[in-house]
Amino acid sequence: MKQFITTMLLFACVTGYGQVVITESDLPQVDSSYVLVQFDADSNLFGTGEGLIWDLGNVTSVDTLGFDVQPISNAPLAAQLVFNNSFSPEYAANHFYTYRSSSLELAKSQAGLNFDDAQGFYKVGAGNYALVGIQLNVQGFSIPVTFDDVDEIHGIPLQAGQELASTSSYSLEFAGLFDLHVSQGGSSIIDGSGKVILPDGSQRDILRLKSSQSVQDSLCLHESAETIVDEYERVTYSWIGDGGLPWVQITLKDSVVVDAWWQKSIFGGGSSGCTNSAACNYNETATDDDASCHYDCHFCLDGTIWSEALGGCIVANPSDSNFDGCVQLNDLLDLLSAYGDCGAEESTWQCGDPLEYQGYAYETVLIGEQCWFAENLRSMPNSGGCIDPQSYCTHGWAYGECFPIQTGSDNVESNAFNFGLLYKGWCAVSSELCPVGWRIPSLSDFELLISGQGGEEVAGESLKETGTLSDGGFWEESIFSDYEGANNASGFSARPAGGAYGSGTYFGLYHSTGFWSSSLNSLDLNEGWYLDLNSNSDDASLSTAGSLNDKKSIRCIKD
Repeated sequence: MKQFITTMLLFACVTGYGQVVITESDLPQVDSSYVLVQFDADSNLFGTGEGLIWDLGNVTSVDTLGFDVQPISNAPLAAQLVFNNSFSPEYAANHFYTYRSSSLELAKSQAGLNFDDAQGFYKVGAGNYALVGIQLNVQGFSIPVTFDDVDEIHGIPLQAGQELASTSSYSLEFAGLFDLHVSQGGSSIIDGSGKVILPDGSQRDILRLKSSQSVQDSLCLHESAETIVDEYERVTYSWIGDGGLPWVQITLKDSVVVDAWWQKSIFGGGSSGCTNSAACNYNETATDDDASCHYDCHFCLDGTIWSEALGGCIVANPSDSNFDGCVQLNDLLDLLSAYGDCGAEESTWQCGDPLEYQGYAYETVLIGEQCWFAENLRSMPNSGGCIDPQSYCTHGWAYGECFPIQTGSDNVESNAFNFGLLYKGWCAVSSELCPVGWRIPSLSDFELLISGQGGEEVAGESLKETGTLSDGGFWEESIFSDYEGANNASGFSARPAGGAYGSGTYFGLYHSTGFWSSSLNSLDLNEGWYLDLNSNSDDASLSTAGSLNDKKSIRCIKD
């Protein structure tokens, strides 16, 4: 939250430098790229006042990083559901780009959380520029995190005489691993104006924004029951002008410089050059390819040429088998002499055959014109066996650390083999869990499946696997009435895997099962459609009351 304070005594005598006003057009612009150069900062850069000149001409550069500012429409679906949702206007972001935070580094180092670069989601409106949330990319999964208290960065327009008092906070909760709570409060003030001379020789008119924050990072490690609290004072100086991002930014933690960078260049919407990294004249700062790429520095053998698309040498004329530059009778004889060397062609895969995926052979079944997995998914991306629970289980898989397990059961691996894994709804709507050429079924896929089995009131009988607990099967006899029975006429072979609520409460093992679809509830984008089967009914019902934090089974269907 924020509170503007107008400081009339600051810059009481306004010069040409003090007339700099930062508007929306000076903020980070979508479809633009930025190159930042990290450098060693010294105390000469912290002077305050009007009409100053900050000279970075002699600083020592350390490293270079670059990133793109993207429109919210480019965000992963899970992030769009949160940050591009008309039902939550307070989190409606305009754009996003790389987010760097010492608080997240604490979670990385102490809790072992492994994630790619975080993304910050920013909103322009209500007279300020604000950070409304972040997104973590954990092994291919997008995890959006909204700020409980939105972080207002500075006012819009920003000009001399403004001070902004603000607070912000957010929490990360990974069940079985850790909780991280970050809170901060302080103020930002324009404490200087003038020019900054960058190491590339360019000069920029700027306002200098000083942001002072008292920060508390509280990390609770579940396994050891240890709580790590890091309290510190953070001061960030930003030299802001017309560069989108600040032209210079320096951050201190307890008076020690922890980050310093200057903006080398900004480009977008027309910066052209060769964008192919394999080309001899590759331009790493170009965003638009101008067809100038050449490959003169690559040497290919006679009869072959360089392929830009494949990044290697290819045969110039595929019919020229002896590479002499001519297509003649000898080339045809070469082709005929090699004909048949490969032996008999193998038969192609057909629905009903087992499908190998991530080291496991899934049974498949043709139901009408639909080809389905005949057993529940147990996909664990980028893992050849028991997955690392710190990377996956808390946000994809429900029953224990690496394999599904119902409360009170000791047979962890057996349950995984019998019932597959449970997944949050977010995984169903935003992740590619199925093999290439397969997908998570939509609502219409389930509707077609059910109609082909006689409709919702009876389809459950033909979709459920036969057998009860008393005769070696998996379905319990109904606790409400005599067991309704199942004949598995479809071959879908549904087993009662149960499920789990977002709170972590498990339910329904041996009694019920639910299968996520990839379709959202159009009236509430935090809910998804799913197929529900129970032991006490022949119904096969479609419901939209499933919170995307709940955990259910998944089946794959062929494209």
